[in-house]
Amino acid sequence: MPNFPDIQVDGIIEHVIHEDDAAVLREAKVGSEVTVRIDRLRRAQLSLSHTASHLLFLGITDIRPDAILGIIGCHIKVGAARFDFVVENRITLDEVAEIERLANSYVDRGDEVRVYPHPEHLDARYWECEGRVIPCGGTHITSTAPVGRMQVHRKSLGRNKERLSCEFSGSNLDLAVFYPRWMPTAASDSA
Repeated sequence: MPNFPDIQVDGIIEHVIHEDDAAVLREAKVGSEVTVRIDRLRRAQLSLSHTASHLLFLGITDIRPDAILGIIGCHIKVGAARFDFVVENRITLDEVAEIERLANSYVDRGDEVRVYPHPEHLDARYWECEGRVIPCGGTHITSTAPVGRMQVHRKSLGRNKERLSCEFSGSNLDLAVFYPRWMPTAASDSA
């Protein structure tokens, strides 16, 4: 699809089954009724990490656009995210500091994050913050503020390969957004 080189509309979605459920899955037949459970806390944490990765991406875009053109990998996990690049010139420590400053400026402003579908291909999504748009179908939080201060690090992966990673140990994710029925209220806390 144009402008979404890595997104296949109407593609196959793969779900990973926990090893504890493998025996149950073997018993399932086509047409069987199943219950799917999502680890909402992990999903919320990954949504925060995914949003942080976009802020890192925006900082890199502004300071080293050549690196964006050379992306060879990305990884998002709870509390961290990273991009791997092929670049002709190493990313300097001054550039890392400026990328970190730019990413944190989005956090400091606490801007709204919007995710919306492509007008013609509803399976494709856009991520937007401050008018900056990135094609992305992942899950995200609705504001940059909960990410907290980001620390950006550079690592050489060998000849012409660089990694920029970010951590955000001071994140402040409001879990009530993800668990509205389960979060205790002030009235139930005092009872």
